[in-house]
Amino acid sequence: MVPQMKRKLTQTALIKSIEKRAFCLEDPRAANRHYPLKDVFMTSFWMCFLNADSLSSYYEDLQKAKGNVKSLLGVREVPCRNQMCNVLDQIPLDQLSLVFDDILKRMDRSGVLNDFKHSRFGYLIALDGTQISNSKKISCENCCQKHHKDGRVQYCHSVLNAMLIHPSQDVALPVGDEFIQRQDGRKRQDCERNAARRWLNAFSKQHKIMNMTILADDLHCNQPFIEALESKGYNYIMTCKEGSHKYLYEWIEAQRQGGDLQTLTLTKYEGNRKRIYQYEYVNGVDIREHDALKGNYVKLTIKDALGERNLGTFAYLTNYKISTKNIEALVDAARRRWKVENEGHNTLKTKGYNFDRNYGHGKKNLRQVMALMKLIAMAIHVLIDYLKQETLARVRKSYTSIKKAMEGIRNLFRIKRCKSWEELYKYALFGLDSS
Repeated sequence: MVPQMKRKLTQTALIKSIEKRAFCLEDPRAANRHYPLKDVFMTSFWMCFLNADSLSSYYEDLQKAKGNVKSLLGVREVPCRNQMCNVLDQIPLDQLSLVFDDILKRMDRSGVLNDFKHSRFGYLIALDGTQISNSKKISCENCCQKHHKDGRVQYCHSVLNAMLIHPSQDVALPVGDEFIQRQDGRKRQDCERNAARRWLNAFSKQHKIMNMTILADDLHCNQPFIEALESKGYNYIMTCKEGSHKYLYEWIEAQRQGGDLQTLTLTKYEGNRKRIYQYEYVNGVDIREHDALKGNYVKLTIKDALGERNLGTFAYLTNYKISTKNIEALVDAARRRWKVENEGHNTLKTKGYNFDRNYGHGKKNLRQVMALMKLIAMAIHVLIDYLKQETLARVRKSYTSIKKAMEGIRNLFRIKRCKSWEELYKYALFGLDSS
């Protein structure tokens, strides 16, 4: 039996939460409502949850698995492909993004959210943008455009993803998004910085009391965004590169030459390999030359056992006061931002979610809605794998890769009629002869 405190985070409970959101969506169709909006939405969501390779292969599976459509997907009647895409194309993105807030609230009520809280820096939220489509021919009204000198135009969609990073495990949980696209009434191209501001405003309204530290790359390490973060009560640790912070680095170099930078050298082992960690830091630096906020700077240089070869250099700006007591933990937390790349975007694009594959572009929101549902599906998978309380987690771990595990589940969905997902997962784990 699933423990009481975790029942809110089972696959069944999370899917029901998504179905409730589907019921609340405003139906964009003025007529031809033969297929309920909930059926249209859930048909497409299950495609993302099952990591289907393409829209056509998914519909082939649905044709062969008619017995499972109602019992497992909870869909009364499957809409045709064109009808599904036309409806999804008109769904507002802000309504769908509320699913992430529902998941976080369930984690909070179940006590699981506290597992993700860093003992020093609260909840680590990593921000990073990634491209999800790029075409010379296919476009919609929300595409960003890149005009080349030879007259060529490229159309693209990108998204800023926000992921909750576990403080000690390799877990990155999607908790929000903001698409980088043309905004209503604006002719100028959108950018990741603007998307980050929009995400911050929306997220802070839903989660006013969360003790958060934002981890971001150098693109966001600027005074306007830092001022916006601090106005919401959020902390930050951001990559700080010399090329975009010329004044700050000149000041730090002067401090270094005068011997005024604080330093700390430690010996660590990465497996059996000895490494020299050299830290230098200073508090109260000006972020820019004029009307500047104060920030705190830290740099880590990793060298080999002899201290001769440089293996990596990392520099960060933060509003946490740095000392020898917290410098190791602070830099370790900052470096966990890479989880949004490794466990986040890399998983989305190469391990079955087909995040940058075109399942249909549409005229307005189809491309973004499909990407958003893949993020929601990933969030559910991450939680199921993390909690290890359901058979699906055992199935996903028993295969050589998650991609192959989901392929095995899709094959069973197509050929074996089941009364529940639990029954199907047991067949995937123990084989068809296990009954």
